[in-house]
Amino acid sequence: MNPQPDEWTKKLTDDRMVVYTSNLGSPLSGVGGGVITAQVGDIKHTEIATHPMTRQEIEAIFAGILAK
Repeated sequence: MNPQPDEWTKKLTDDRMVVYTSNLGSPLSGVGGGVITAQVGDIKHTEIATHPMTRQEIEAIFAGILAK
């Protein structure tokens, strides 16, 4: 059984809303890794995580991409 993805929303300094999703710890992803995403409007950025991460770590991964 796969755990439910963790999803949260955050407002950026330029007033855009980002929806973050982390699906870490899936049995198919290996030891605590999985898929993390950040979505702004219709644009979704996806990365593969190889280990468990906090929400702050996930937001930091996407910070540079979302700043563009």
